[in-house]
Amino acid sequence: MPKYIKSDILNYIAGNELSCDIDILEADSSFMLEVLKLSKDKHIYNLCDDTLKKNVIFIEGLLDIFKCDFEFCYSVVNYAINDLDEAEKMNLYIIMINNFKKIYDDRINKMKLTLNIFYHDTLISYMAYIDKLKNPKLKKEMGIGFPIILHEYENKPLIKDYFAYRMLEDLYEKIDLEKQIHLRFKHKEDIYKIGIKKYISNSIYGYDEYLAGYIESSNVSEDLERRIKRIINNFDNYENEKLEVILELITDYACDKMLSIYSFTKYISIEFNIPELLTLYNNMVENRYIYDIEEMLDYNNPKTKRMLKELKSIVFKYLKTLEEPDSYIVEESKLIRITKFKRCK
Repeated sequence: MPKYIKSDILNYIAGNELSCDIDILEADSSFMLEVLKLSKDKHIYNLCDDTLKKNVIFIEGLLDIFKCDFEFCYSVVNYAINDLDEAEKMNLYIIMINNFKKIYDDRINKMKLTLNIFYHDTLISYMAYIDKLKNPKLKKEMGIGFPIILHEYENKPLIKDYFAYRMLEDLYEKIDLEKQIHLRFKHKEDIYKIGIKKYISNSIYGYDEYLAGYIESSNVSEDLERRIKRIINNFDNYENEKLEVILELITDYACDKMLSIYSFTKYISIEFNIPELLTLYNNMVENRYIYDIEEMLDYNNPKTKRMLKELKSIVFKYLKTLEEPDSYIVEESKLIRITKFKRCK
């Protein structure tokens, strides 16, 4: 229960006589926040005790009450910033950045830069510590450092969210996400069976079990989930484009040899178990996108066998490029690793 009553709040706002010492009330975070919440009068902030103006809980409350007033919020944060520790500063910067996402201002950009430096410096420090661990089991448990984040910022949920979001972003930064998803899933319905968030969590479990668990129980993966939903919506188009490339390779080869496109298409369709390829061929012929000769191949002819082997190699090389992860250098200072997924059947 609060040590003041609502009439005290109303009397303070009205400037009436109070039952309590006004100096005590103006140093009380709960009381002054209630006054500001009810009055929405920014000028009352100037009446607050100077120590209170540097109280993080009080400042967070102000940032929530006046979340649409950038100039006022910035002045509140700027007044206290030099008297706060690093974690407290970063916490307020995260609130400011989240509250004013649509504000394009050098002051916000400076906060983002400071926060970015804090993130990288912290991870470099933690990864250096993890690299020195001689216990393989403990080193594996530490993953990419998120267990330390959970411990160090136990009471700072915004900082934990920020680190989880950035770590997830780093892990997926250089991965062709669309290609990886098509490697992992044959049908888009398979993704929904697992669940998008569960898929994300599973995909990073090998890097950091704690980060995977945190992602599953928070909203930090929302941006990535939206990207995956767009990929799911484009799933059929992606697969169709792949078939079109294969048919184009077959068509070019058949035309070069002046032989039946259909015969080669049928062979590749069977060899690579792609029945949809023949459907695409029929549609292309029907719509007169390609013209074919009627002469069929003699599959038992030694010369034909050599051509089929050559064409199979061409198609195989193309499909192989779709199955290989994007190549990039893995530096010790980065958290990125190549993830290989086994495709659902």
